[in-house]
Amino acid sequence: ADQLRPSDRIRVIHNFVHFDQFDRSLTGDAFRAEFNIPADAPVVTMLGGVSEPKGTLTLVCALPDLVRLVPGVRVIIAGPPPKPLDEPGPKLAKRLLGVDAYQEAVQQALDALNPQARAALIFTGIRRDVPDLLAASDGVVFPSTVPHFARPIIEAAAMGVPSVASNLGGPQELVADGETGLLVHPRDPAALAHGIAEILCDPARARAMGEAAYQRARRLFDAERNAAMTVALYDEVLRSTD
Repeated sequence: ADQLRPSDRIRVIHNFVHFDQFDRSLTGDAFRAEFNIPADAPVVTMLGGVSEPKGTLTLVCALPDLVRLVPGVRVIIAGPPPKPLDEPGPKLAKRLLGVDAYQEAVQQALDALNPQARAALIFTGIRRDVPDLLAASDGVVFPSTVPHFARPIIEAAAMGVPSVASNLGGPQELVADGETGLLVHPRDPAALAHGIAEILCDPARARAMGEAAYQRARRLFDAERNAAMTVALYDEVLRSTD
């Protein structure tokens, strides 16, 4: 809305989340067992796979600092994993078009990781059990590089999980910085690592942030409430055309 010409006719209705699906009472035990993650290991999750707008490369580059700051941490990236650099196909055409440039950058960053950092990282592939994955997480990370709405943040909030996200449009309206999560400078691996560590190393504060995120999600991102707001807006528009 900030990008539009100011008007009293503008209405903002956020995307929403179903609280019966993203149920904060889930334990995430099955997900941790599937990937052999100890019950006491701190876990942070990114949803979206390898994606430049979502900032996968920033997270990968943050791993060496993160494992130093948070021993035993596990970093989950759910979604399409990076493509192997030697994958068959029209390499020249892809290179000329820049199709795989980001994939290559992520793979090269992975190859450069030290053993401790690489061991902390788990690519899950595409998942259909996102609520269970979030239930297994102590924090969600959204290191976006361009402004856009971040569904993982509101899904995490519905489950009482705090987020660490880029200080850009989208996350700026979804995260109350220092209250429901943390906003960090985009494209800054060190800042991202320290933001994640700040949450994971203080479980009491993380729980308080998660509770605040849940209460805020109830106010702003409830499916029934936001659907009712949408219907009311249509009613308002139709009445104005009578």
